[in-house]
Amino acid sequence: MTSVHKALAALLIGLVLLVAAWWDTVAQIAYIVWNRDVFSHGILVPFVSLWLLWRKLQEGLAAQARVCPWAALLLIVATLLWLFGSVMEASIIQHVALVSAVQAIVILVYGPRLYREILFPMLFLYLVIPFGSELLGPLQRQTATMVVWALGVTGVEHQADGVLIQLHNGLYEVAAACAGLRFLITSFVTGVLLCHLAFRSWVRRMGIIIAAILVPILANVVRVFTTLLIAEATDQDFAKSIDHVVYGWVFLSFVLLILISGAYRFSDLKDEGNDIPADGQGGNGGRFSANFAHWRAHAAFLVFLLPPVASFWMLLGTAPAATCALG
Repeated sequence: MTSVHKALAALLIGLVLLVAAWWDTVAQIAYIVWNRDVFSHGILVPFVSLWLLWRKLQEGLAAQARVCPWAALLLIVATLLWLFGSVMEASIIQHVALVSAVQAIVILVYGPRLYREILFPMLFLYLVIPFGSELLGPLQRQTATMVVWALGVTGVEHQADGVLIQLHNGLYEVAAACAGLRFLITSFVTGVLLCHLAFRSWVRRMGIIIAAILVPILANVVRVFTTLLIAEATDQDFAKSIDHVVYGWVFLSFVLLILISGAYRFSDLKDEGNDIPADGQGGNGGRFSANFAHWRAHAAFLVFLLPPVASFWMLLGTAPAATCALG
């Protein structure tokens, strides 16, 4: 057995023991991700991390594995953090401790040098943790405020009381399902991934993160606003059926397409790849051009995979139907 295989075997054994020891925490994360629509993006996070790791390992990095005994201290710290979360009955702390323990095991087996090479795929794993539910209320109220403002600007007669909106043909609520939290989190996770695939400049990375936050919020306001206009022009049942379609595949695809198109437009990998020799060989230009071609293919993967998966979960009934109508 080669050193590469020995390291892989040690890693697998360590991860299996970790899962067995902290099974309740693993099962809790899996249950939340599988059953709560808002956190369904977590289903794909481990697979994306593995995919990015596989790309790195294709470069022969596994041969650089060096056991790092002091990393056992990191594992002890993660264990203490998990115990603290258990005492405080704070699941989020235990979730962070679990992912941190995975990081410690990887450093223990492969060493800090290799870990630095695979830093992004490893840190990306933290996004599997269910987070952001506390934003639901503020997003709901903000969406209602912006929709009421849009109704006023367009001259649609209405009365508003918080998240309740009275139109000519009925009373509507900008309900929790209309807050757009699911799309905000999915967009944010996609934006983080695009930062790694499309950019080297931290300024541009911050730009795509800001866009990943603002685009789904504004797009969700447009979705709720147009749903109310359709309801006012037709009837509530037709509006709700339209909203269900937009809330699924089409809306999420639209948000992700805006992000990915923006990343394609402003990618600095593309800029650095412009200085390619005529024969297309050698030089940094060729390397950056290849990187850009790779990330563009990966972006296409996001466009065609994420929206269908999200819609599939909605069809299974794990996601509550989004409706703004009270009747």
